[in-house]
Amino acid sequence: MPSSDEMKALMREYVACLNAGDLEGIMALYAEDATVEDPVGTGTKQGTAEIRAFYEMAIASGAKLTIVGPQTGSSSDYAAMPVVVDLAQPGLPAMKINVIETMRFNEAGKVIEMRAYWGPEDMGPAG
Repeated sequence: MPSSDEMKALMREYVACLNAGDLEGIMALYAEDATVEDPVGTGTKQGTAEIRAFYEMAIASGAKLTIVGPQTGSSSDYAAMPVVVDLAQPGLPAMKINVIETMRFNEAGKVIEMRAYWGPEDMGPAG
C-alpha cells in the first residue's frame, strides 16, 4: 500500500498532468477498473474508456486545478485535497469551483476511486 506521502505525491502528479493537458499521464495514474464520480451524486464513470472520455472533456473545457489547502492522507488507502477548479471555455464566462477531491489507491499505487465533492453553490465567477 502506498504511504500517505506517496498518495499525496500522486495527487500532485494528477494536478500537474491535468493542468498540462496530459491525458496519457492522467490515465497512467488510474487502475483499469477504476471509478470517477465528479461531482458525487451524478453517476459513476467506470473503466478506462469512460474515465478517458471524462478527462478528454475536462481538458477541452480548459479546467485547471490549484491545491488551496493541506492535503490529507490516511493510514489506509485514501487521501484528500481541497482544490479550486478554474474553467475558461471560449465564449463562456470564466468560472471557479471549490472542490474536495478524494482518491483511493490500490497496492500498486494506482487510483481505484476518485470522488469530487462540490455542488452548484460551490461554483462562481472567476475573479
